[in-house]
Amino acid sequence: MLCSVCREGLEGIHDPQKTRRLGQMRDFPEILRQQLRKPKIKNIENEEFNEAVDKLDLQEHEKYVFGHHVDYASMLRSMQLGCVACTQFSVFNDENDINPAYEKLGAELTMLVYVGDPLEEFAHELVAHDGREENDRVNSAISYSTASADTWAVAQSWLKRCLDDHEICRNQKRERFIPARLLELNIDGDEKTFRLVSRAEVDLQSPPYCVTACPLISSRTFRDAFEIIERLGVRYLWIDRLCIVQDSAEDWRVEALTMQTVFRHGFLNIAALGSADDEGGCFHEPNPSLIAPTILDLGPRDGKLASFYRLDAEDWAWQSAFVGEPLLSRAWVLQERILATRTLYFGSKQVFWECYESNCCETIPKWRLMLRHRSRNPSLQEPAGSDTWKILIDPGDRSIIGATTGWLDVVGTYCQCSLSSPDDKLVALSGLAKHMGGVLTRRGAGQSVYLAGLWQDTMPESLLWKPKARAHRPPSYRAPSWSWAALDGDLNFVQYPVCKWHVNLVNAMTTPRAIDPAGELTGGTIWLRGPLVQVRGLRRINTDASEREAYNISSFHHIGNGALIDGLGDRGAYLQFDTGEDFPDQLTLLAFNSTPHKTHSYVITKGLALVFADETRSCYRRVGYIWLKTIVDFTVGDDAQSMPIGPLPMNDVEIV
Repeated sequence: MLCSVCREGLEGIHDPQKTRRLGQMRDFPEILRQQLRKPKIKNIENEEFNEAVDKLDLQEHEKYVFGHHVDYASMLRSMQLGCVACTQFSVFNDENDINPAYEKLGAELTMLVYVGDPLEEFAHELVAHDGREENDRVNSAISYSTASADTWAVAQSWLKRCLDDHEICRNQKRERFIPARLLELNIDGDEKTFRLVSRAEVDLQSPPYCVTACPLISSRTFRDAFEIIERLGVRYLWIDRLCIVQDSAEDWRVEALTMQTVFRHGFLNIAALGSADDEGGCFHEPNPSLIAPTILDLGPRDGKLASFYRLDAEDWAWQSAFVGEPLLSRAWVLQERILATRTLYFGSKQVFWECYESNCCETIPKWRLMLRHRSRNPSLQEPAGSDTWKILIDPGDRSIIGATTGWLDVVGTYCQCSLSSPDDKLVALSGLAKHMGGVLTRRGAGQSVYLAGLWQDTMPESLLWKPKARAHRPPSYRAPSWSWAALDGDLNFVQYPVCKWHVNLVNAMTTPRAIDPAGELTGGTIWLRGPLVQVRGLRRINTDASEREAYNISSFHHIGNGALIDGLGDRGAYLQFDTGEDFPDQLTLLAFNSTPHKTHSYVITKGLALVFADETRSCYRRVGYIWLKTIVDFTVGDDAQSMPIGPLPMNDVEIV
């Protein structure tokens, strides 16, 4: 969607009465120099400059610089509406979006936007549009309602394509599984009723189709969910709020053990993406003009030839319709999204589809959604089996990929979400943990042990995490201090390039509160072996109460005799506390790894800040993350001896 400022401005470039011409290109030497790619030419009257301008062979409308927004407030309004040009000036497109039907017209059109001081150029390519669906990936016919027949026809096409063509989706485990309770829809003429039935009452002769729904829903959202399964021709629906006894802790514990199986075996997962509460519902009535791509007529004003285009940024406009939807902020929903084979999202602006082999939306109905930003490009050519890890629709840089590194991505996303009950931090991810354990085993990774939100096979690497901002501990015990689940707040796992590891995992264990090892815990301990160092002299770096608790470290000392360790961290040593409540008198560094930078003759060492857990001083608890930089002469001795931590003695460390 383009805002009216962009649309009217582009369509009026041939008519000075419609689009304001600020002046000729020659009147804006800074812009012209960027066009010429010759910034060193200072004098616009220079003969070389004039010759270069003539070689541009500009069309009449290309000789001018046009006005855009009249003020910053106008720009902000367009950004809030989701204009694809105004919200993404700083992003470039490197895709070839030329429409085959228009390729003969020659070079693609580009809208150049100049902003800032110093001036910066941003390009938006214009993609030819002839109105034919097969010639453009973007759909301009958006319905007025997500409950409309047109929208439903699109959703049905996604489901049919998945059932007919998606081998990976078909290969997900499909043995019949029936939850303890289901909601049954009965239709007798015009009368529609539903009732709660037990596993024994389920008609085993009916098709093995059961639809699941998230989030916990009732009222309007509940009614919408039943309308959806009626359209699908499905008889049974599972909703956790209605199929689990809410005031029974025992029933909740029992059903939570099989929740991942419910979502994995469901025929389709319904997600009320745009619903903030029970009354939000699945169906919405968005304004199509604010969602559909804006088609521009850039032909000459004589009317002899129409030339229709759209901005290439429309390919990514779905991101603004997806990000920020209420459902995405709910922690429980993440495992449901990953575990479900198919999910149909009913957003406030449009409908989305997600399965193992495809993700689509109404504006991009037949192509896989692309990201303008992507930090990595995961392969989609995984073996067509039940152990494939699912790639989620994600408008950010992060994508959910496979293996245990993918688990850390899941945790990173999960920690951005909210929980109504802090005690559910591990419970809301337990189903996904069980699924991941099975995947790792079948992939030949062995029987990896799950410990307080982490996999033992990834330790000690996965123990090196830190909060992105000031975090908080829950009022009651939830997880051991070495687990990310011990805190509330966004965090990331520290990347470790080529480095030398100083610490080894000796043993680890957790104590579950009940029978589920992936659920609530009453305790947990890890035993590590590595170098310990006393930390002294802290000086606060930042004073903003909302920022991370960051401090400079003055010196490091040997454990026991307290002797100064000369040179360690001589080019900077920093401590980040996990929470604002942490500021102990005595601190200990457990060094995890060191990364050499031989070109610049220094080593970066990373580790954890520890304090004694109790008066017995027999074990530690984690309170923060430490980073230090040490000058090293790599010409003396081998790398192991050159490492600043290398000569230090190893210690057995117990952390709770």
